[in-house]
This record gives sequence, structure tokens and C-alpha cells, in this order.
Amino acid sequence: MVVFKIINMNLVYNTKGLLRLLIFVGLSIALFQGCKEDVGIHPIKEGAVAGQVTNVRTYALAGAAVIKYDLPTDKDFRYVKAVYVLNNGSRVETKSTQYKDSLRVEGFSVAGRYDVELYSVSVGEVASKPIVVTVDVATPYNRLISESLKSDSKFNSTYGGVNIYIDNKEKQPLVVIVMKKDAENNWKNIDTAYTSLETQTLRVRGISEGMSTFGVFIQDKWRNNSDTIAKELAPLEEILIPKDTWQLTQIAVGAIGGDWDTFNGTYGGRSLKYKTLWDNKMTSHGDEAWFASTPIPFSFSIDLGAQSILSRIKTWPRMSDLNGSYTTTHVKKFQVWGSNNPDMNDPSFDKWFLLGTFESVRPSGLPFGQAATTDDKNYVKQGEEWDFPDVNPTDPRYKNRYIRIKVLSTWNGIEASDKNPSAIIMSEITLWGQR
Repeated sequence: MVVFKIINMNLVYNTKGLLRLLIFVGLSIALFQGCKEDVGIHPIKEGAVAGQVTNVRTYALAGAAVIKYDLPTDKDFRYVKAVYVLNNGSRVETKSTQYKDSLRVEGFSVAGRYDVELYSVSVGEVASKPIVVTVDVATPYNRLISESLKSDSKFNSTYGGVNIYIDNKEKQPLVVIVMKKDAENNWKNIDTAYTSLETQTLRVRGISEGMSTFGVFIQDKWRNNSDTIAKELAPLEEILIPKDTWQLTQIAVGAIGGDWDTFNGTYGGRSLKYKTLWDNKMTSHGDEAWFASTPIPFSFSIDLGAQSILSRIKTWPRMSDLNGSYTTTHVKKFQVWGSNNPDMNDPSFDKWFLLGTFESVRPSGLPFGQAATTDDKNYVKQGEEWDFPDVNPTDPRYKNRYIRIKVLSTWNGIEASDKNPSAIIMSEITLWGQR
């Protein structure tokens, strides 16, 4: 009998126990030996080296290039691989299947000529020798857009800050970074906007009046930055127009399908809680103003309580049900008129001055009748904002105590028609400017 002594245990194993121990040790040694050599993972089949692509043509794009070619006819060929180096030193690979005769190389931060290696890859990841192609890359979108900001019409001062107008026709995902120099002449980030909209106005507010240096640069999805466009700009003073003095003075039914009607608290069969238009609440049904069975065009007038020069207006449609966004109840196009001595019994606009015409936009671009997308709902939740155009603070016509909002259409697309929406719903109106 074989005896094993285990320290501090004094256990004695019989022959059967020894056999089990020897089997365990043997398996452990075999496993250890097997791990010493990493044989790797090999494909089941390795194909023959495919021929190189031929008849290569290249086409320049903004920050990118398209490479077209004739594919090899080898039976084991599976795809074309392009290998290239970006301006930041990153090595990039992109692939295109055997069923497509082109591929796109992108992510370049500046225009120029770049070398691209093209490989034909067969079954088992067997690559051919590369063919080197030189491609021309045009100026990237973020640089094109930043260059456009040199124009005063695209990057300018306004009431309370600066405006930046982004024309992004290709709807590229971009980051717009706005900076301002501090007292020590150092750049400080004052706003950052993420956008993929075709057009967008970035309004940076809360800036003190007076001359300052502002700068903007734009980053693309590869984190490439454009040059900084810097300007000396002088924002004008701007305040939030106080709402505690506002009063609804008139509900004007349009010329089609109705009469001029003085506000009486009930209109069109619904209770109109008009003060909800300026109570800074917009989450529930009770926070909304309903103008029911409303003909188009339609208008209502507000007494602001004091003469004001208006620089901006922001409106919110129905907030209690975002599924109603961009439907028949959602105002699409409207005007704001101003006056200091209106005749509230006169439905005409003879004593009113047109301050601006504004139109709602839909981020998704979908037509009327299709449900609001997440982007649509997020956009209306923030409120839709417009600048009053061509405001001249020295012109008395721009300083008014009364405003009249004239609704020209809703998102059903109907203007000046007796095919009226069931209701026009607004949650809130906010104004900025000077008093």
C-alpha cells in the first residue's frame, strides 16, 4: 500500500485515491504544456492571391474621395480594402465587397492629394500586393462652412449677443464652438451647438453690450477642427420684455368665414384662458390657449403695457401632447404687427406697422400628415425662435405698445381658405428687446 502524507493533515490515501491523484496531475501537466505554444486561429480555407484592381478612377469630394475600379475575376476574391493615413496620423482601413466597384475614403481635415493603398482580399484574408492610388480631396465641409462665416450676413452682432447662420446643405453632423476673448485676451468657450440640420441659426445671448472679440470654429464627426473665424462685434442691449403687464385686447377673426369679435372670455365654444400665453407654464392642457374653429387668416392683439422695441420672439405650440406637433393645430406661418394708437374696433391693419413675417420649420423635413419624429418633438420642446429683421431703434415705428399676431397658416398647408383648422393651439409667447 502506498501512503501519502499531507502537511498538517496526516491523511492516508489508498490505491484508489492515488489513481485519482495521478490522473489529475497528468491532465494538469498536459494542459500546461498545451498552453506554452499559441498556435493561433487559422481560417478553414485560404484562397489564392487575387489580382489587383484595374482601371482606377478617382473623384474628389469635400474632405473625401470616391475611388472606382474594375474588380478582379479570381474565384476566391471577396473584397477590396483601402488603407490610408489621415492628417492626424491615424491609419484607417475601409472595405468594399466583391459586389461593388467603388469605395469612399474620408475623414481628411484639409484639401490636398493623398496616397491610398488598395488591396484585393481573397478567402482566408489573403491580400494581394497593394496598388497605390493618389486621390484629390476637396475642402472639407466644416472648413467651407467656417469660411462662409467671414461674411457679415452669416456671423454678426445683434441684440444681446451674436448670431451665427449655418448652411449645412449635406446635413453633416457638426459641432459649432463659439468663443469670446476675456479681459486677459484669452479665448473662452461661451456656447457649443450640435447640429445636422440643413440650415440653423445659432443665437448666443446674455452678452453685455459693447465691443468684444468673438470667434467660431467648426468640428466634424472625425474631430477635425476648422480655422477660427474671429470678429470684433458690438452686441446691443437686450432684455426679456416683462410679461406682468400684458393683456389680450382683441381677438380678430379673419376676413374669411367670421366676424370681428371683441374678446369676451369665451370664443368658439371653448374657454380661452388667454393669460396662459404668457404665464411661463406649458406642460399641461390647462397651460394652453385654444383658438377654436378658427378661420385663416386669424389674428389677436396684445397690450404689452409699455412701448417696446422687439428684437426676438419665441413661441411654443401645444406642449401637453407632442404628437400634435406639425399638425393642423400647429401655427406654421405668422406675422407680428406693431402700433401705438390702434383702433381695436377696426379689423384692418391701417394703423399697424409690419415688424416681421416668420415661418416654422420641421427638422425631419417630413410633410404634413406624417407623425412627428423624435427630432421634431425635441425641437418644439425648446420653443421656436426668430429675430425681428432690420430693427432700427431710432425709427419710432419699431417702438410699440401694442402688437398684433396674424396667423397666416398652420401645418395643414392651407392659407387664406375657408377649410379651417379645428383649432389653433399655442402654449407660450416670449419677447425680447428694449424698453
